[in-house]
Amino acid sequence: MTLNQRPFSFLLLIALSLLLLITAGCKTRRFPTEQAPELHINWARETPESLLKSMRHRAQGLATFTAYFQINMDPPPAKMPSSFSGIIYLSKDGENTRLRIKAFHLFGATLFDMVAQEGVTKVYIPSKQTLYVGKTDKKQQEAAQGPQEIFSSLMINFNDLKILPGSSLIIGKDTVKLPLIDGEMRFDKKTGHILSLIEPDKKTIYSDYQKLAPNYPAMPTDIQLTSSLGKARCRLKEITIYQTMGQENFDLSSYQVKKIKALSEAGKE
Repeated sequence: MTLNQRPFSFLLLIALSLLLLITAGCKTRRFPTEQAPELHINWARETPESLLKSMRHRAQGLATFTAYFQINMDPPPAKMPSSFSGIIYLSKDGENTRLRIKAFHLFGATLFDMVAQEGVTKVYIPSKQTLYVGKTDKKQQEAAQGPQEIFSSLMINFNDLKILPGSSLIIGKDTVKLPLIDGEMRFDKKTGHILSLIEPDKKTIYSDYQKLAPNYPAMPTDIQLTSSLGKARCRLKEITIYQTMGQENFDLSSYQVKKIKALSEAGKE
């Protein structure tokens, strides 16, 4: 599959990839954005192993929030806009994760509405009045090529990162580099925030960190990716963090569905 094939499949893969943009915690109200705080990391005492362990721990925080997003793509997929926006709903409770992504055309009409929970993904396409339903197969998503290769880089799976054997942190004037097998991760020396992740044939830059709730890590709201297949940028705004989120936020029953098809058929039409 290339950037010029299966435009709906492209959008679906983008939506699924947005799930792991989450690094924030949860409270019951929206907090005003403020300058990202310093973490006061003692870099001289850190090792590659302790730093990666700390990042894994921070990424495991409970996240329940809504946010508006804007995605720009260069080059755009065939017959699709180069950018679109939408709203994301995310609720995590232990091992249970519920995700909804509602994407809009330039003039506000719904492009698609997707809900993923309990291993099942539902996607409603208003222009077709069709609901696609199927089980979420993580292995197939990871094996997919083309657009999935681009947007999978918008997320960091710390469990997959492997430290370069025998390496040490490289501490510079303003940044700290963590050497990885086939790549590297760079941190802001002052704040401890991740600045970039470099992997074979792709580079992801994280910026505009915002503190959204006390005692929780700041969240990157601007993610830029460059790969051999193109460039993409995802920006988040108006992030609201909640203690809990009701099931009504993940309900697609209000739509006038005329046809129900298997999710596997979505990319073929």
